[in-house]
Amino acid sequence: MKEGIYRDVTFDKLSEADMGREIRVAGWVENIRDHGGITFVDLRDMYGELQVVLHDDALLKDIGREACVTVKGMLRKRDEETYNPRIPTGTIELAAETVEVLGKVYQQVPFEVMTSKEVREDVRLKYRFLDLRNSKVKDNIVFRSKVISFLRHGGQNNETYILEREWAARLCTKGIFRFFQGGRCRYFLYPGDKTSGRADFPGVGGI
Repeated sequence: MKEGIYRDVTFDKLSEADMGREIRVAGWVENIRDHGGITFVDLRDMYGELQVVLHDDALLKDIGREACVTVKGMLRKRDEETYNPRIPTGTIELAAETVEVLGKVYQQVPFEVMTSKEVREDVRLKYRFLDLRNSKVKDNIVFRSKVISFLRHGGQNNETYILEREWAARLCTKGIFRFFQGGRCRYFLYPGDKTSGRADFPGVGGI
């Protein structure tokens, strides 16, 4: 469900046809640009980006990058010289009237979300909630979910079933992972090993 108490619409649904409409949106603060007396905030949600304009610095008190906020205001057309052709909402902006913090950032984020794919994998996994805000990472996750959903529904329609084994992992000495299946130790995975232990079903008969 896209709409809720924190927003009326998502960024992918906004266009010039909505100009003059008072809306509430929510997202993460991607960037803050202070031009002296007027501040521009690049706001990002799961579906796109939108520029927010603030004339009152008090609205941004204690708000930093990657903070989650909900903003209410009037949607209007940008000045032509400030158009941003890189995004679908590049010709419109939101003139903020109120800003409410939904999720505050208490320390500096460990990496830039938009370039998280260039960060070491262990750091990305540690801060996975930030890594998933990267549009490319998010698109891959969504695509994978759609493929699995398609295969599941298609397979059920053709009486094909997905079988999964229960497994668990325990970290042993020197970073070695010990994998268990069905309560028994089946294999080990060593640091730097590009292969993962595979124990597939040898075959399942059916009619």
